[in-house]
Amino acid sequence: MERRRFLKKIFTLGSFAEVSSRVPWVLSFFYSLFKSNKSEAQLIPVTYWKKKVTSSGLFCLLDSYSGGGGVETSPDGVTWTSQVTGAVPTGVKWQDVCWNGSVFCAIQNTGVVAGYVNTRASSDGVTWTAGTLPNNNWVAITCNDSGLFCAIDSTGVVATSPDGITWTAGTAIGSGTWTDINWNGSKFCAIGSSIAATSSDGVTWVTNTGIPAYAWNAICWNGSKFCAVGAGKSTTSTDGITWTAAVTLFAFTAITWNGSVFCAVGSSNVETSPDGVTWTSSSMPAVANWEAISWNGTIFSTIGTHIGTHYSTTSTDGITWTAALNPSLSGSLASLANNKFKRL
Repeated sequence: MERRRFLKKIFTLGSFAEVSSRVPWVLSFFYSLFKSNKSEAQLIPVTYWKKKVTSSGLFCLLDSYSGGGGVETSPDGVTWTSQVTGAVPTGVKWQDVCWNGSVFCAIQNTGVVAGYVNTRASSDGVTWTAGTLPNNNWVAITCNDSGLFCAIDSTGVVATSPDGITWTAGTAIGSGTWTDINWNGSKFCAIGSSIAATSSDGVTWVTNTGIPAYAWNAICWNGSKFCAVGAGKSTTSTDGITWTAAVTLFAFTAITWNGSVFCAVGSSNVETSPDGVTWTSSSMPAVANWEAISWNGTIFSTIGTHIGTHYSTTSTDGITWTAALNPSLSGSLASLANNKFKRL
C-alpha cells in the first residue's frame, strides 16, 4: 500500500519516481497454499505495505511497520538484497517514499512520539540521513520537476523540502481526511475523502469540491490528466479542479502509468486503462490484497497480502503477470521507487 495494515510503497532510484497509492486499511486475509509453481505468486514475509514508486533501475523497499525496520534494494524488482548497514531506524511506520532525481525521501506516520525521526533521505537506498520534518501523521510524498519534495499528512498539513532533510511548513490545505498527492508538471494535486486541492508551490493551496464524493485512495498523472482511484471508483481531471463523473470499478488502492496505460491494483484485482475511463480486468497469479504498484521503464511490479502472507508479481503490460522473488523483510514495507523516472 496496514494488516491492520498501513499500505506502504516501493521505490527505485532514477530521474523520475512514480507513486501509486497510500491509504491505511486492515488486512484480514490468510493464504498459505502457494508454493514455488511458476503460475503462483511468490511468498513474501508478513509486512505492511503502502505504495510503490519507480525510477531508472534500483528499487528501494522500506520496512514500515512499527517494531520492524530494514531496507532492501533490487535492480529489477525480482531479486532483492537486504541492506543492514545504514538502514532506516526501527520502531516507526514508514508510510511513503519518493525519488526526486538525487535522493530517496521516506516519511513516517507514527505521529508525535518522542525520539522518532519523521523523515530520512538516501542517495543509494543504503545509507540514510535524518531530516527535520515536524511530528505529524504523514501519509504521502511526491516531488516537482525541480526535485522539491512535498509531503502531506492525513489532516491536510503540508511541508516542502529541497533535499528531504530540511523542511518548510506550508499552509494547511483544510479539513478532511487526505490520502495521496501527485505533480503534473505545473501543480501539485492532493486528494482524500471527497476532497481535492491544488498548489503550484506546495505552500499555498486551493481546495475544490469538484471531485466526486468518494473515498479516494491514490492519484496518478499520465502527461495529460490525473486519474484518481478509490473505493470502487475512478475519476479523471486535466487540472485537478474539474473532475469527470466517477466510473465504477473494483476497490483499488494503488495506480501508476507506464506511458501507454494506467494500471490499478486492489483487493484481488488488477485493471488497465488507456484513459482512466474505460478499464480492462486481468488475472493475477494469486488471490491477495494488492497494495502497491510501480513501473520502472520496463516492468510493472506489484505487491500484496493475503491471510498474513505477502506476494510479489511483475508484468510488462499490466495484463499478463509472473511471480517474482520475495523481499525478506519481516516488518511492514512502506514504499518502492526507481531512479529512471520521477513520480507520475
